[in-house]
Amino acid sequence: MLKRKPLPARAMPPLPELPAESTGERIRRLRRARRLKQSALAVDVGLSQAEMSRIESGNRPLTVATLSSIAAVLGVTPGALLA
Repeated sequence: MLKRKPLPARAMPPLPELPAESTGERIRRLRRARRLKQSALAVDVGLSQAEMSRIESGNRPLTVATLSSIAAVLGVTPGALLA
């Protein structure tokens, strides 16, 4: 049986940096993954659809209570939304 020489190691090009995902973008991604409409998530959390839209777009600050409610409806920990 012939022995093959190992291939020389090649330097891998650096991976492009992905933009950091905001909390609102993470909420939107998780909501869509669970096939929830924005209005349905808003009702479950106790907000209006307009407020949920502002949260997802980053135009409304989140309180700890709201963050906890959104996390509970989406089935994740509040920390997972902030990571």
